[in-house]
Amino acid sequence: MGVSLKSKCNSAALVELNNHAGAAISRLKKIHPPAHIIIISPRHKMFEELAGKFLKYPEFDRTFNHQKNPQSMDMIQEKGESSNPMHKE
Repeated sequence: MGVSLKSKCNSAALVELNNHAGAAISRLKKIHPPAHIIIISPRHKMFEELAGKFLKYPEFDRTFNHQKNPQSMDMIQEKGESSNPMHKE
C-alpha cells in the first residue's frame, strides 16, 4: 500500500470482516493487540484487488493451540479430569 514494513513479516492472514471498517479500527485502538494489523476498507484502491482474489487464497486452521505438541494437550486434559476434586463419578 505504498509503505514498507519496519520489520520483516514471516506470516500473514487475510480476514474478511462483516462489520464497518471504522468500527473495527476503533475496537483495535482500544484493545492494542500484539500484532500488526492492517484494515483495508472499500475506500482503498487495494480493496477491490484483494476482494477479487479472496477465494484464491488457501484456508487455514482457525483454532489456536498454544501447545507445540498436540498430544501433550490431551494428556493435560486427561490428567485434569482424573485429579479434579469436583469431579464426581
